[in-house]
Amino acid sequence: MVRHVKATTASFGPDWIPKPGRRVASRVIDGRALLLDPAEDRVHMLNEVGTFIWSLVNERRHSVRDLAGAVAAEFEVDDATATADLYEFLDGLLAQRFIDG
Repeated sequence: MVRHVKATTASFGPDWIPKPGRRVASRVIDGRALLLDPAEDRVHMLNEVGTFIWSLVNERRHSVRDLAGAVAAEFEVDDATATADLYEFLDGLLAQRFIDG
């Protein structure tokens, strides 16, 4: 599993379970997730990796540690890379209020 975590300014840890924000609606179209925040009147399109992560976040039961392991396995990257990239991605979603916990 994930052993090394790059230093981050994230306000969450490996046991945190991210969940979609209450106001956020999402759809997957042509293999890409679209996140809509009606209160802010904006749409955010995710790439393949983001869509994979979003599908797991949408299940509301996977910790950050679990998500990092799933990313490493699915995209055949090392744990440290998967973890660092995941933290950066989740930091962005959290800052934009697409997720909360």
